Amino acid sequence: MCGSHSGSPIHTEQVKKNLDKIDLDESYLQCGTHPPIYYTSKNILPRREETFTPIQHNCSGKHSGQLALSLMLDCDPKRYLDPDYEPQELVKQTVSEICEISPDEMILGTDGCSLPNYAIPIKNLALGYANIGTLKTGGDTRKKAFQKIIEAIQTHPIMVSGEDRSDYYLMQALPKEIICKLGGEAIQGVAILDKGWGMAVKIADGNFRALGPVVVEALRQIGVLPDSRLDFVKRIIKPNVYNNRELLVGHIVPAFKLKKG
Repeated sequence: MCGSHSGSPIHTEQVKKNLDKIDLDESYLQCGTHPPIYYTSKNILPRREETFTPIQHNCSGKHSGQLALSLMLDCDPKRYLDPDYEPQELVKQTVSEICEISPDEMILGTDGCSLPNYAIPIKNLALGYANIGTLKTGGDTRKKAFQKIIEAIQTHPIMVSGEDRSDYYLMQALPKEIICKLGGEAIQGVAILDKGWGMAVKIADGNFRALGPVVVEALRQIGVLPDSRLDFVKRIIKPNVYNNRELLVGHIVPAFKLKKG
């Protein structure tokens, strides 16, 4: 539920278990379909006759959670995407409180998976990750939720993304020290637990290829990612660029220096 998974069997089996627990089937998922992300990472070409289902969508875990929320609130699960319905109103209010921004300042949009999604300043996203990482909240219920989220992500980082994914590499490099999650259009949030810091990175043009190098370099510059751990992120620290003949013609290299505000 905390991830954007790769649609591999371990992910789809878990989403199926989520749905079984709430006595719903895959037909309730309204996230749409796409080829599983792990097909790309494993260079698997879909067969001509192959079709995909919503449970393989990278957001199906989140959707299963929001279906569970709808049932917990005694709401119609078929309306779980409706931004004016109680489940999504609660989601908006929760994001507002965690990221410390007024609901009136949150601009409504629609995610690639069709869930309501809100534009907020990137500093508020970083603040939200810091608040989760430090368990900063006004109530014990949410504090327990934060603890459960952190424990789940740290214990099962592969469920947040999957093999050959940047989130997995980062949490392998810094186990028990961070939780992180990337999102659509090249955005990344990181909670640095022992420091009580939150970090958010957004690549303006939405291209993912620069995201990994920028996040790794930012973590290096703030002293969180030591050189001794760089081998875990070697696939994303300086990605190779190949031409149409598969010749190595360059690398994607970050070129910035962080400044204190």
